Amino acid sequence: MDGCIIQHVAVSLRNDAAETYRHDVYGDVITIERKINNNSGGAPFTVRDAQGNKVAAGRGEIDAVLEHFSVDVSNPVTVMTQDLSRSFLHSGKDEDKYKFFMQVMSGPSPEWPFGTPRAVSV
Repeated sequence: MDGCIIQHVAVSLRNDAAETYRHDVYGDVITIERKINNNSGGAPFTVRDAQGNKVAAGRGEIDAVLEHFSVDVSNPVTVMTQDLSRSFLHSGKDEDKYKFFMQVMSGPSPEWPFGTPRAVSV
């Protein structure tokens, strides 16, 4: 963000498959955007339709869209912060990499079909 005062982040999701989300409202594309100001931080999220018109603002509609499309933003493979990426890439410990793998696989859980997980050296 050096030299920039405002950052604009936008993610567009296709909404034209069999399982669309409120297609009558959004059309074939749903865009989630946020502007981040160096001085004041982030503005609220905005959700836009295929024509770029604002449909909603705030977290509620975003959560509904993410749930509809089964996007799990808590999954570190889906969205990794820069700090998490850095710590994973620079970790030389097998245990840390294994913990990351288990977090990605969302296991162990009662449904975990692979027995008791354990760390192994590769």
